[in-house]
Amino acid sequence: MVEQVEAIGRQIHGEVRKAEKAWSDGEEVALRAATKAYSAAYRGVDSAIQPLISELSIATSAANASLAELKRAPALAKRYVMVVATAFFILALICSYSTMRLIDAAGRVSAQEKVNAQYFSQLWKNANPEEQQIIKSVILRAPMDPVVLRD
Repeated sequence: MVEQVEAIGRQIHGEVRKAEKAWSDGEEVALRAATKAYSAAYRGVDSAIQPLISELSIATSAANASLAELKRAPALAKRYVMVVATAFFILALICSYSTMRLIDAAGRVSAQEKVNAQYFSQLWKNANPEEQQIIKSVILRAPMDPVVLRD
């Protein structure tokens, strides 16, 4: 009986060792499985996030280009306003100068016109009312109408 108890004890002892060995192998298997699961999860997340990263890169570069254009816009607007204002200023100067020249030319009287005005003034002063009437009819007639000296 002692032998049987010893045999059963040895058998239990052997089974405990097998269980301990299986348990330690289980930890190793679990560790390998966890490592493989982590690696697979990492690859899955990496492959899923790569399109997002590339889209974000494209969007970021487009946003940077837009930002650069927006930074240039005020300077371009200032230049445009300055060019238009300068053009209007030059146009106003040209118009003013042309108007002054036109007024000067219209107001200028030739020497012959001055002499004629003096003759007419002298003629008008020396004319009696009947002669003044004749002068008026000469001035007011059409170019080819005959002059009526007395009615």
